[in-house]
Amino acid sequence: MSTINAQAGNTTTFTALIKSSDGTANLALQTGGANAVVIDNNQNANFVTTGAVTIPAGTTNNRPTAVNGMIRYNTSNNVFEVYVNGTWTTFP
Repeated sequence: MSTINAQAGNTTTFTALIKSSDGTANLALQTGGANAVVIDNNQNANFVTTGAVTIPAGTTNNRPTAVNGMIRYNTSNNVFEVYVNGTWTTFP
């Protein structure tokens, strides 16, 4: 697994990204030395947390140029929406 760790810092200490590798094709993003996101060699992402993931959000007018499979929170309608077969639809 390749690991990228954000080193803590403040105005008086150096802040850096530290990369290490164990020879696998997996990637781990860390904060404070603990895995936050692990992406395996099949591109499956695992958010290693008891917290939450914030989904992109915006108004209907802020919708991106879409491709099938996109998901976002529509703040105009207060619903989750997904782009499927060429159209945005409410999810679920």
